[in-house]
Amino acid sequence: MIPNITTLRVVFLLGGLAIAGYYDWRTREVPDGLWIVMGVCGAFFLLLEAYGSAPVIYVLDLVAALFVIEHFLPWDDALEGKDDLATAIEIAIYIGVAALTVYAYIYWRSVVVANPEFLVVVASVFIARGLYEAHLLWGGADAKALMATALLLPLFAQPLIGSYSTNISSSGLPYIPFAVTMLIDGALLTLVVPVGLFFYNLFRGYHKIPEAFTLIEIPTTELPHRFVWLRKPSMEVDNYLDTTKEDEEMRRKQADELLAKGVDKVWVTPQIPMVTALAAGALAGIIVGNFLLWIL
Repeated sequence: MIPNITTLRVVFLLGGLAIAGYYDWRTREVPDGLWIVMGVCGAFFLLLEAYGSAPVIYVLDLVAALFVIEHFLPWDDALEGKDDLATAIEIAIYIGVAALTVYAYIYWRSVVVANPEFLVVVASVFIARGLYEAHLLWGGADAKALMATALLLPLFAQPLIGSYSTNISSSGLPYIPFAVTMLIDGALLTLVVPVGLFFYNLFRGYHKIPEAFTLIEIPTTELPHRFVWLRKPSMEVDNYLDTTKEDEEMRRKQADELLAKGVDKVWVTPQIPMVTALAAGALAGIIVGNFLLWIL
């Protein structure tokens, strides 16, 4: 028996995110090659899903697929030293896709609404990019995870276990991007981190609120080897470093300066591996659905 397209999409998505989550947990970086593979697979399934639809749907889905994959390719490396030009091209791509989306919705509304995956993928990319630019997503890999998910599994309205209320199911549920469900579930799952920190600190006799939910004490010598942000003693830091190597080098310099001053222990905030959390959120979204909708 050949699995249906949705089943294949779920398998490829969870497999890809599991690998990405492992990399994020171990190194806080995810190789772009993985996103490219997931993007190509997503494009294949998107076009396969459109089989038998109007020709315009094939064109729109292809545009959506290329719009996602463009974020995974290092095309801007060819424009090294020409950052303004690369930015202008990127803005032009976004404006062009947005204009096409508006045009498609106005002039081909019945066809597009009946086959909403193009709209969902484009909307998910804009959401992911907006969250990244607003620094609500800490790394590029987080945004790429949302984009790859949007392409591989744009929609997944009903979870495997349970069903939403009639009011929710009859509203806009079928058009909620699965990438948004994954983001919500993943973000809510990260709440176990501050709770875990609180009990860790409580058992060690530290119960000052709210610091007990966000800080732990470690030896200064461990600072370069932990994925953390230094909080106490306070030092000038850059929370938006591009690579793990740069982040590690910053923590190494901080540790050297502190050890030279005789500071043998520091208070830090753990860096949450968000791609790992998103992978868990995807699994939760498929099995039990959108946590926020259940709360509502």
